[in-house]
Amino acid sequence: MFDVLIIGAGVSGLTAAYELKTKYNNDNFVLIEAQDRVGGKLHTCMFDLEAQKQLSFQEYTQHMKEWKKNQFEVTEEHSKYFMADLGGQWLGVAQKEVLELADKLKLKTYKQYEVGTSIMDTSAQQKPLIYSGLIPPLNPIALVDLQLVMWKIDAMAKEVPLDQPWNCKNAKEWDSKTIQSWLDQKCWTSAAKETLISALQVVMACNASEISLLSFLFYVHSCAGLEQLINGVGGAQDSKIVGGASMIPLRLVEEIGEDKVKLKSPVWSVDQSNKDYVIVTCKDGTEYKAKRVILAISPNLCGRMHFTPPMPGKRDRLCQKSPMGNVIKLSVIFKNRWWRTDKFSGFFVSTHGLVRACYDSCEAGIGFNGFIFTERAYEFMEWSQEKREDTIIEQFSRLFGKSKQFIKEQFVAILFKAWVEEEYERGAYEGFFTTGTLTLEGETLRKPIGRIYFAGTETALHHTGYISGAIDAGYRVAREVVESL
Repeated sequence: MFDVLIIGAGVSGLTAAYELKTKYNNDNFVLIEAQDRVGGKLHTCMFDLEAQKQLSFQEYTQHMKEWKKNQFEVTEEHSKYFMADLGGQWLGVAQKEVLELADKLKLKTYKQYEVGTSIMDTSAQQKPLIYSGLIPPLNPIALVDLQLVMWKIDAMAKEVPLDQPWNCKNAKEWDSKTIQSWLDQKCWTSAAKETLISALQVVMACNASEISLLSFLFYVHSCAGLEQLINGVGGAQDSKIVGGASMIPLRLVEEIGEDKVKLKSPVWSVDQSNKDYVIVTCKDGTEYKAKRVILAISPNLCGRMHFTPPMPGKRDRLCQKSPMGNVIKLSVIFKNRWWRTDKFSGFFVSTHGLVRACYDSCEAGIGFNGFIFTERAYEFMEWSQEKREDTIIEQFSRLFGKSKQFIKEQFVAILFKAWVEEEYERGAYEGFFTTGTLTLEGETLRKPIGRIYFAGTETALHHTGYISGAIDAGYRVAREVVESL
């Protein structure tokens, strides 16, 4: 019998295991993971530029083991590949949990490239806006409107307690509204509102009409303010891991032991009817017994398991009312860094294009990382590969002022991951809360139920939704479990 069984070998579950072993000297645990890889919503893949094909995660893992032996020195061999982070990837300057863990794991980092001008593409403008610095060149009235509303959001967010957002003074009022309905009331100008709605979609991977205002304010407070959330260097998108974000889970597995992780083991049921232990049964019939169980998966996925006795109604409702964000993360690979030659940073935001936000990703090859959200993500998945590529080429041509023929000649490939289509993820970046959820069911988010404990980035107090939040939750749940044994 194990002391602890952890369901989910994403960053949160792996961190909990790492903490049990390194801080509490307890290695009587096991992690079971439904997928054939570790990392959850971190997924680095490699594209072989010579063979023109995407390598498997297992091939990437082996490649990283060899590269690690050479201290991650970039050689001619490594220039043959494009490293694509198709999941979470950034480390923020305020995110001490992930920065400290990366240092402990001896992982190297590098800054997000930001040299040059950026692009903002709004529906109100005939041509994309080219600008330097952090502030897009909106008209003066819209800029004042934008800043005042941002200040208001930050001020309101500070009133939301991180440990109990449902207990803030205005909780019921704010939880009855969506961020969309609130912006409709507060913004004077359509330009400011469109900019904020677009920014929210980029940071939350959902529409402003879907998420509770209270949920969003908690997110802003948890992530150290709205400016931190939306900024690149100096903010939440400050730096990345050499070798890709999946180096974090791979290194954690090395530390806790590969034999501790059981892959391809989706859980069917969790039975805690016995007074001494919990029985976890996988779909293939394999049974595990443990004194404590940690569910290190999103609330939405927790609700798909069979529990004996059944989960309390309040907890089940929380799971039902916390859908995952809907995002396609993609990498667009090119032959040359043509945009850098033209003094562009590679960063753009579009309020109406297919790709809503994009960042230079040349330290991992030659190309971009971009995001497609919500209804456009559904459209993209229905298109042929030819239409996908043609639409992206056309958007890059329009935004960067290059001929479509030029972009087509420079284009190599697109790699993407539609997270909502992943059976054991069902979306990204995280689960968010719809109206009325936090005030009615929020208290069950982290509260243990019998011998079952909860982790995952959604349960974090700090930097929820980010890698750092997953680590924060892993540390917390490990402490809770140890104290209960």
